[in-house]
Amino acid sequence: MRYVFLSQQWFDAVEALRAEAPGLLSAASEHRINVVVRDAPDGDVGMHVVGGRFDRGLADDVSTTVSMPFSVAKNLIVEGDPNSALQSFMKGDITIDGSVLDLLAIQQTVGGGSDDQLAFIESVRSLTA
Repeated sequence: MRYVFLSQQWFDAVEALRAEAPGLLSAASEHRINVVVRDAPDGDVGMHVVGGRFDRGLADDVSTTVSMPFSVAKNLIVEGDPNSALQSFMKGDITIDGSVLDLLAIQQTVGGGSDDQLAFIESVRSLTA
């Protein structure tokens, strides 16, 4: 079954996959960011990346908060397309409050990693509508 990106059902399905999934690259484990996704089908959605994994809701004590449109978040997180995010940043559609270095460290985990990590990313793609 496929779920709308960032819907409650999507987060539930991703959490179920995590039971079988490896952690993301350890290089990202010390970085903590919040992501606010604007204009999602159910309104703005807050999520966070802590310890190399993303989850719903905003976290306390983060170094960076990123705000981006829904389409860019989906291209970046699900499709692993950093070019969409770069173009949107250059146009001013993405705002960053805090440490860009933390954001770059986490961005390196998108679309890369071990075979198990790549399989997890593909599983997330397959359940995303």
